[in-house]
Amino acid sequence: MVPKVEADRLGIRTGIKITNIRNGRIRNMGIPEEFIITSFNRKEYTQAEDLIKDLESARGQIIIEGINANGSRGFYSFYTY
Repeated sequence: MVPKVEADRLGIRTGIKITNIRNGRIRNMGIPEEFIITSFNRKEYTQAEDLIKDLESARGQIIIEGINANGSRGFYSFYTY
């Protein structure tokens, strides 16, 4: 979860910051460390565990929106099987 101070500074309500990427779907997607996921398939998350569970089980179109480390908006779209 992104601390409230950082969320306020970035103008977001909630987000999950990517850190300590290991092998798995996030690494394979090429999402960088420090990227803040603000929504996954248009759903917002407050708990990293819920986001991870949904990411791991997702099939079909995946849309991830968020904020890059430099503060710019980022968008990733994938199709998974």
